[in-house]
Amino acid sequence: MVSKEPVNNLQNIQAISFDLDDTLWDGSDVLIRAEHAMAHWMAQHTPKILQLNNQQLRTKKVAFAQHNPQLANKVSGVRQAFLQQLFQEYNYPAHLAQQCFQVFYEARQRVIPFADVHAGLTQLGEQFTLIAITNGNADIFATPLGQHFKFALQADDFTNPKPHSEMFERALERLQLEAKQVLHVGDHPHHDMAGAFAMGMQVVWFNDGKRQWDQPFQPHGQVNSMSQLLALVNRATA
Repeated sequence: MVSKEPVNNLQNIQAISFDLDDTLWDGSDVLIRAEHAMAHWMAQHTPKILQLNNQQLRTKKVAFAQHNPQLANKVSGVRQAFLQQLFQEYNYPAHLAQQCFQVFYEARQRVIPFADVHAGLTQLGEQFTLIAITNGNADIFATPLGQHFKFALQADDFTNPKPHSEMFERALERLQLEAKQVLHVGDHPHHDMAGAFAMGMQVVWFNDGKRQWDQPFQPHGQVNSMSQLLALVNRATA
C-alpha cells in the first residue's frame, strides 16, 4: 500500500513525460463518446451492422482480438482490422470500414482535459521539456493540449507497450537525457509506475481512486490533480 502521507523525493528534473488517458483527461469518457460517434455514422451509412447491439459488437471485437494476437498491443490496428472483417461480413466495401475508423479516431481526439491541466502544463512547459508516452491511440497533437508537448510516443508504433522498457528507452534517446533526469507521471501502477521506475526514472503516481497501489516500491510522489503536481514539482525545484 502506498503511503498516504505527502511524499516528495523529486530532484534534478529536466523533462516530464505524461501518460494521457486517465492522467490528463477521463479516458473512459472520451472512448464512450467516440463509440457513440461511430455508431451514429454506422446508422447513416451501414445500418445492417447495427442489427448487432453494443454488447454483441463488443463480444465480436474481443473474439477477433483473441484470434489475432499479433495485434494485441495495436489499439488502432486491431480496431481497423476488426472493422474491415465486420464490414466484409455484411457486404460493405472496404473503404467504408476505413471511413468508419476515421470517424471514431477523430472523435477519440476530442478530449476534455481535467480542469487545471491547461494551466498546469503551461507552467511546467516554461521550465521542463514535456512529452507523452501512451499505450492508447490518443494523438496529443490532435487534442487541445498538443501545443505543450515536444513529442509523443504511441504503443501502436512499438513492438512492446508500457511497462516494457522499449517506449521509455526511445523517449530517453530523443530527449538525450539520463533516466534519473526524467519524471514520468501516470495513473497506472503497473504500466506507468513500474515501467518507468524500472528504467531508473522518477515517478509520480496520479491517483484518481480507480486503482489500488500494488507495487513493491514507493513512488517519488503521489497526486490527484495537476495543481498538486505543480506544488510537488515547485517544492522540489525551489
